[in-house]
Amino acid sequence: MQTTQLPYRFKEASFRRYERIIADAVDMYPKSVHITCNDMSPETVSCRLRDAMTSLETNHWETALNMEKFLQLRKEDSLCVRVLEDSTIYVGPKAKTKELNAKTTFSVSDKTKWTMETCDEDTLRALVTLLSKRIFTEVLITKPEKEILNLVHALQANHDIAYRVDGNRLTIL
Repeated sequence: MQTTQLPYRFKEASFRRYERIIADAVDMYPKSVHITCNDMSPETVSCRLRDAMTSLETNHWETALNMEKFLQLRKEDSLCVRVLEDSTIYVGPKAKTKELNAKTTFSVSDKTKWTMETCDEDTLRALVTLLSKRIFTEVLITKPEKEILNLVHALQANHDIAYRVDGNRLTIL
């Protein structure tokens, strides 16, 4: 029997990162939810949110959200995710994308951030695991730039990661 491994963006851990936002959008429907992104680009968050909704629809993860309503909204193609001009993310009815009245704002980075000045590959792998389990939302490592690039290449061989390099700072999202 052959098993197919899901791409990282459709795994349960990726869904869990956005579960609360999806649940609130479904519960509040037909009102809209607006998301402010602090540490990730709105485009990235909107794509990951769409991926999380696709993952939930496809895999039927165990969740407390109103699954019947969620599946109905998906079937009707009624739930829209869009980046607005002010860089907030709109989640709500397609018909109301121009009516931006009832706002509920969430921060995507409302969990613990981890900062460290040194890090070997084993420690970094452990931190990536903690990120995937949503223990941390971000890890910031300060090292010489060449060492940072070596860490990124080592991680990319085994993990689907989002990261940002700024000189001697590596931020894993």
